[in-house]
Amino acid sequence: MTVAAANVERAFVEIGAAGWFVLGYELYRQRHLPLKRVLALLWIVPAVQLALWTNPLHGLARAPGTHIDANGVLHTINGPFLWVHALYDYALILLGLGMLVSTLLRSRGLHRDQVGTLLAGGLLIVLVNAAHVVGATPVPAVDPTPLAFVPAGVIMSFGLFRLDLFELTPVARDRAMAEMAEATITIDANDRVADLNGAARELLATDDDAIGAPVADVLGDCPALADALRGTTDTDTEIEITHGTRRRHYLLNVTPISYEGGDVSGRLVVLRDVTELKEREAELALLKQVLARVLRHNVRNSLSVVISRAETLEERTTGEEADLAAGIVEQSRTLARRSEKARSIERIVDRDQRLVERDICRSLTGLVDSFKNEFLDADIELDVPPTCRVRADSGIDVALENLLENALLHGDSPTVTVTVERTAERALIRVVDDGPGIPDHELAVLDAESETPLEHGSGIGLWLVTWILDRSDGTVSFERTDGRTVATVELQRVPENDVDRAEPVGQ
Repeated sequence: MTVAAANVERAFVEIGAAGWFVLGYELYRQRHLPLKRVLALLWIVPAVQLALWTNPLHGLARAPGTHIDANGVLHTINGPFLWVHALYDYALILLGLGMLVSTLLRSRGLHRDQVGTLLAGGLLIVLVNAAHVVGATPVPAVDPTPLAFVPAGVIMSFGLFRLDLFELTPVARDRAMAEMAEATITIDANDRVADLNGAARELLATDDDAIGAPVADVLGDCPALADALRGTTDTDTEIEITHGTRRRHYLLNVTPISYEGGDVSGRLVVLRDVTELKEREAELALLKQVLARVLRHNVRNSLSVVISRAETLEERTTGEEADLAAGIVEQSRTLARRSEKARSIERIVDRDQRLVERDICRSLTGLVDSFKNEFLDADIELDVPPTCRVRADSGIDVALENLLENALLHGDSPTVTVTVERTAERALIRVVDDGPGIPDHELAVLDAESETPLEHGSGIGLWLVTWILDRSDGTVSFERTDGRTVATVELQRVPENDVDRAEPVGQ
């Protein structure tokens, strides 16, 4: 081997040591080492090359006695500079190995197998080289390290082609970070920007130069964000950031980043733009106020006038005119009931979505008594135990009222039976009527949980029942048996030996 070839070989050794360290660092920290720091690690390469090529002038790289024997083998006696650079190389390699070992211990599944192949191949090369350095190889004058790359290459090839090494886990992580719609910023323990994705660059009007810069400098144009991040490592709040003349709303989530020692080593900042959502919420709030005002005052008051005058007309006329007036009264009352159901939806939406405890038998008793006074021609039978307490949404009485009303409104002189069955954990309320049953298109609307122009559910009450039961962690089902319609409501039952915390019906 000529001196020139040995010098070139030494350059690849330096590059390999630095590259091994960078690889271990990226897998361990799970982020890229900035390019300028990688270049800083490689300063030793031109320095060593300069020392080797100019060695005849100073003798610091190869000491006197270095020679090429008759077989063309270069016998190197290291000078002080090569010993220093050898320590530097081994320090980088050992640090890279240590980070790979740590990564292996904390990894799972495929990622662990990937890191394992890297570690196995790297260790093989390092051990062979270390044996040569201490003179433990069969032929001390010949460095077997290049030969170790063959089995190491086989091991790493297995990881490369069978385990998707460098393709699956790191690429997926980097791609996910880059393409996230949410602005994501990583801040280190010294309040410097360690990384940020494209959305964050756009939000902060910055580029890759922000990496490594103090957070205060990068957030100079976003004082609201800077204030929200100051002094906190864990928060979940909402902030406003001004873009030109427009304010945008963001959900800010700050999560501490910790490594094995448990100490906080940085923060992960995620900003989700919810401006359109906030604007939509404001529009819906305004729409709800308008509709509530219309339903609460205009429609209800107008229908009261229509019903009163139609009833008067019905009393003062006979024959076809009286029948027309009766039809107006009936349809107006139907509209009034739907208006009241819509107002019930408004009241339930405004309440907190929480479950309360109710005596369902007491509720049903009160509802049946009320409907007996309203539907004089109906036959309503109630078969319930003395008490049965359930856990449900606070609007459960509204759901039961609409279910009973639906059974009573269909058919002439309807017969309705209401029963309650208790099991160890559930309460089953059944409402059975002899009406024609619920049309298939109405049930399709309930199953789809939406309304379309082709499948329009005229029964707001049934939709309201389904909605309240969903909020109650309960179910409602309908079936047709022996000419009768059976509606079954299933709710979570509260054991009778619990302390009685049931709220009075109607609260």
